[in-house]
Amino acid sequence: MYLYIHAAKEKQENIGRRIDELSDLIGNAAIIDPNENSHTTIMFGSTFTIEDEETEKELTYTVVGNVESDLENGFISMSSPLVSQLLGKAEGDSVTVQLPKGLVDYEIISVIFEKEKFQ
Repeated sequence: MYLYIHAAKEKQENIGRRIDELSDLIGNAAIIDPNENSHTTIMFGSTFTIEDEETEKELTYTVVGNVESDLENGFISMSSPLVSQLLGKAEGDSVTVQLPKGLVDYEIISVIFEKEKFQ
Protein backbone atom coordinates (compact mmCIF):
# COMPACT_ATOMS: atom_id res chain seq x y z
CA MET A 1 0.00 0.00 0.00
CA TYR A 2 2.85 2.38 0.85
CA LEU A 3 4.43 1.92 -2.59
CA TYR A 4 1.13 2.75 -4.29
CA ILE A 5 0.78 5.99 -2.29
CA HIS A 6 4.40 6.92 -2.95
CA ALA A 7 3.99 6.32 -6.70
CA ALA A 8 0.78 8.37 -6.76
CA LYS A 9 2.48 11.27 -4.94
CA GLU A 10 5.42 11.14 -7.37
CA LYS A 11 3.05 11.17 -10.33
CA GLN A 12 1.18 14.13 -8.83
CA GLU A 13 4.47 16.03 -8.38
CA ASN A 14 5.42 15.35 -12.02
CA ILE A 15 2.04 16.62 -13.19
CA GLY A 16 2.45 19.72 -11.03
CA ARG A 17 5.86 20.42 -12.56
CA ARG A 18 4.46 20.01 -16.07
CA ILE A 19 1.60 22.39 -15.27
CA ASP A 20 4.16 24.94 -14.05
CA GLU A 21 6.19 24.52 -17.28
CA LEU A 22 3.10 25.01 -19.44
CA SER A 23 2.00 28.03 -17.39
CA ASP A 24 5.42 29.60 -17.92
CA LEU A 25 5.23 28.85 -21.64
CA ILE A 26 1.82 30.50 -21.95
CA GLY A 27 2.83 33.39 -19.71
CA ASN A 28 5.87 34.17 -21.86
CA ALA A 29 4.11 33.68 -25.20
CA ALA A 30 3.96 36.56 -27.64
CA ILE A 31 1.96 36.88 -30.81
CA ILE A 32 4.25 37.60 -33.73
CA ASP A 33 2.70 38.47 -37.07
CA PRO A 34 5.22 37.47 -39.76
CA ASN A 35 3.25 39.60 -42.27
CA GLU A 36 4.65 42.72 -40.59
CA ASN A 37 8.28 42.03 -41.56
CA SER A 38 10.14 42.44 -44.84
CA HIS A 39 11.95 39.07 -44.61
CA THR A 40 15.11 40.33 -46.27
CA THR A 41 16.93 38.40 -43.57
CA ILE A 42 16.11 35.13 -41.83
CA MET A 43 13.60 35.70 -39.02
CA PHE A 44 10.43 34.18 -37.60
CA GLY A 45 8.16 33.25 -40.51
CA SER A 46 10.87 33.28 -43.16
CA THR A 47 11.25 30.40 -45.58
CA PHE A 48 14.90 29.98 -46.44
CA THR A 49 16.98 27.72 -48.63
CA ILE A 50 20.58 26.96 -47.74
CA GLU A 51 23.19 24.94 -49.57
CA ASP A 52 25.85 22.88 -47.83
CA GLU A 53 29.00 24.21 -49.50
CA GLU A 54 30.75 20.83 -49.22
CA THR A 55 28.00 18.47 -50.42
CA GLU A 56 25.99 21.03 -52.45
CA LYS A 57 22.83 19.62 -50.83
CA GLU A 58 20.04 22.17 -50.53
CA LEU A 59 17.72 22.39 -47.53
CA THR A 60 14.57 24.51 -47.29
CA TYR A 61 12.87 25.35 -44.00
CA THR A 62 10.28 27.74 -42.63
CA VAL A 63 11.11 29.28 -39.23
CA VAL A 64 8.38 28.68 -36.64
CA GLY A 65 8.00 28.52 -32.87
CA ASN A 66 9.05 25.53 -30.79
CA VAL A 67 5.56 24.05 -30.64
CA GLU A 68 5.00 24.19 -34.43
CA SER A 69 8.36 22.66 -35.32
CA ASP A 70 8.06 19.70 -37.72
CA LEU A 71 11.28 19.01 -39.63
CA GLU A 72 9.73 16.32 -41.82
CA ASN A 73 7.40 18.97 -43.24
CA GLY A 74 10.02 21.72 -43.42
CA PHE A 75 9.12 23.65 -40.26
CA ILE A 76 12.14 24.36 -38.04
CA SER A 77 12.15 25.90 -34.58
CA MET A 78 13.47 29.40 -34.13
CA SER A 79 15.53 28.12 -31.18
CA SER A 80 17.13 25.23 -33.09
CA PRO A 81 20.95 25.23 -33.27
CA LEU A 82 20.80 25.92 -37.02
CA VAL A 83 18.29 28.78 -37.01
CA SER A 84 19.72 30.49 -33.94
CA GLN A 85 22.95 30.96 -35.93
CA LEU A 86 21.20 32.02 -39.15
CA LEU A 87 18.90 34.70 -37.69
CA GLY A 88 19.59 38.05 -39.35
CA LYS A 89 21.54 36.53 -42.25
CA ALA A 90 20.56 37.42 -45.83
CA GLU A 91 20.46 35.82 -49.26
CA GLY A 92 24.00 35.38 -50.59
CA ASP A 93 25.64 35.21 -47.15
CA SER A 94 28.06 32.37 -46.43
CA VAL A 95 27.86 31.15 -42.85
CA THR A 96 29.78 28.57 -40.82
CA VAL A 97 27.51 27.07 -38.18
CA GLN A 98 28.28 24.81 -35.24
CA LEU A 99 25.91 21.85 -35.28
CA PRO A 100 25.93 18.67 -33.20
CA LYS A 101 27.72 16.95 -36.12
CA GLY A 102 30.40 19.68 -36.22
CA LEU A 103 31.10 22.81 -38.25
CA VAL A 104 29.15 23.14 -41.49
CA ASP A 105 29.53 25.85 -44.15
CA TYR A 106 26.29 27.00 -45.78
CA GLU A 107 25.42 29.56 -48.41
CA ILE A 108 22.01 31.17 -48.05
CA ILE A 109 20.35 30.72 -51.44
CA SER A 110 17.05 32.50 -50.73
CA VAL A 111 14.98 34.11 -47.98
CA ILE A 112 11.26 34.66 -48.67
CA PHE A 113 7.95 34.89 -46.87
CA GLU A 114 5.24 32.44 -47.93
CA LYS A 115 2.04 33.93 -46.56
CA GLU A 116 0.01 30.77 -47.24
CA LYS A 117 2.04 28.88 -44.63
CA PHE A 118 0.65 31.20 -41.93
CA GLN A 119 -3.05 31.29 -42.73
